[in-house]
Amino acid sequence: MFRYERPMVGPPKTLYDLRKVEGAVRLTCRACKRRQLIDREELILMRHIARETCDWPAFCTSAICCYCTSRNVKVEIEAFANGLPELRRRRATMITIELALILLRAASDSGSRRGLPVEAVRLALRAVHPFLQDKALLTEFWVRYSDPDPTLGESPAGYYADIVRALLKRGYAVPAEPRI
Repeated sequence: MFRYERPMVGPPKTLYDLRKVEGAVRLTCRACKRRQLIDREELILMRHIARETCDWPAFCTSAICCYCTSRNVKVEIEAFANGLPELRRRRATMITIELALILLRAASDSGSRRGLPVEAVRLALRAVHPFLQDKALLTEFWVRYSDPDPTLGESPAGYYADIVRALLKRGYAVPAEPRI
């Protein structure tokens, strides 16, 4: 009836095996000496977005430093990392971006404009700003959204797509549904 999940022994076969030990991945660049802790779920999501395999050996050989783009990277498993403050911050960032993009997508659809409060759109734009660092893009989205006659002007849907592209370019994992 219940499936017994045995603990992981030895190196994992896929990134999904990190779930058994509540693990995260720590990348250490040998070139610039920077260290980065990546949540396993964020890593799996990024690999799916890029249509790359989640096999552990393939990930270890394709890992790059996000700061200097060096391929000389040491990959380590950080077991039982759920309580680490750095990892909690990354998860909070991922959740914030995901929720803000859901609201912005709904705001960019012309049919749901009347049902979505203006305050929710402003809050979503404000939540995305620290991660995007592009005020002009967010301002253009707001101008298109707050246009009283949306039939004459441009819809904010194009600016929504630009926001998602900019977030992906900056290295944030964006769920597949908001990218549609």
